[in-house]
Amino acid sequence: MIERGLGSKEYDEDDIIIPLELEDGSILDCHVIAVFDYKDNSYIALLPDGTTEIMLFRYNEIGYDEMSLENIEDEREFEQVLDYFDSLLDEVDDDDIDEL
Repeated sequence: MIERGLGSKEYDEDDIIIPLELEDGSILDCHVIAVFDYKDNSYIALLPDGTTEIMLFRYNEIGYDEMSLENIEDEREFEQVLDYFDSLLDEVDDDDIDEL
């Protein structure tokens, strides 16, 4: 997870929210900030409700309405993806963040 100051962005009904089931069985609703490709993989950046911590996962589409999220276990890969995601954020205005 990374801390990223995204301010107090208001979310509306057009935002994509996905529920994540945590290890303890609880559900965490997360806003999709971006889906992006880096090297040979796709990644997703999620913002859990009520926080400013962005979560990064490896992302795979399984079908039309199904996806698979994988933790990024390799620290080097995580740092590279994090740096790339930060560079994407640096290139857009806060109002354009949905266009990543």
